[in-house]
Amino acid sequence: MNFGTNRVLSDEQVEVENIKLACANHAAALLKNLRKRLKLDDYGNTISDERPAEAEKFLRSIGLSFRTIGEISATKLVLSEAEKLADQRANEGFVASDVPVDGFEFEQWGAEALQKFGWKAQATQGSGDQGIDVVATKEGINLGIQCKRYAGSVGNKAVQEAYSGAKHMGLAHAAVLTNAEFTKSAKELAASTGVLLLSPEDIPTLFEVLTQRQ
Repeated sequence: MNFGTNRVLSDEQVEVENIKLACANHAAALLKNLRKRLKLDDYGNTISDERPAEAEKFLRSIGLSFRTIGEISATKLVLSEAEKLADQRANEGFVASDVPVDGFEFEQWGAEALQKFGWKAQATQGSGDQGIDVVATKEGINLGIQCKRYAGSVGNKAVQEAYSGAKHMGLAHAAVLTNAEFTKSAKELAASTGVLLLSPEDIPTLFEVLTQRQ
């Protein structure tokens, strides 16, 4: 009888640890999607909160087992881990949701956010930038970023400009950073050109992503 009880607890622990690990490994995408499922009015009041549904979608999309702990507990665990990850980044001085409304300020915000994670980054101020708003370097890795503060979806043009602008400036990598979504065609073009499509949540782990590309 005790053996059975121990086995159940062991299975529960495995599920919990697997969910925690998955949250850490997919932190950027998870935090981005959870942010977009919480709607606030101009005064910070909640209009709608669909984050539990997004947490459930996350569990199912990557095939995590939660048979032992149950769907409700697993969903709560995802939300709890996401909150811990967001708090950890906030303690580092980075809050992805604090993007400014103004486009030029968003460019400066992007450069300053990268600096918090060890990048030498500078906004180009739109002078002869060839579509590159921020130039960033870290430990031999360099890239040019086009910043798009949008209410709608970002399309092909931004990807094309980031790609050609980075080539023109002799930068090894190109990216588009936006608070919004990307169109399907923008994603397809980015996949074929190697342009990174970034949300603010991607900034803390950008160096690791580019290191893996080297």
